[in-house]
Amino acid sequence: MANVVVLGAGLSGTIMAYELVPQLRKGDRLSLIGQGPRYHFVPSNPWVAVGWREAKDISIDLPDVMARKHINYFRRAPSACTRPTTGSSWRTAAPSPTTTW
Repeated sequence: MANVVVLGAGLSGTIMAYELVPQLRKGDRLSLIGQGPRYHFVPSNPWVAVGWREAKDISIDLPDVMARKHINYFRRAPSACTRPTTGSSWRTAAPSPTTTW
């Protein structure tokens, strides 16, 4: 039994999760971790701006859609990590022990 986790529920992560479903064996679990409960298809934003689509037409409710595909969906917990103060760089700073997922 394997527990497979896909980090990121954007376009690539969602497609990856969909592609992994048929590859799973009986008893394997697939989880997708995203930032929020809805996915918005950003390339369609101009259509909303000019009135060709409504915002609800270019977004989906991730937990419902993933449940239909037997994919566990988890929303990422807010990070407790903050930007470092003077004397260190954000990119080189050591990870905070309070960072949560």
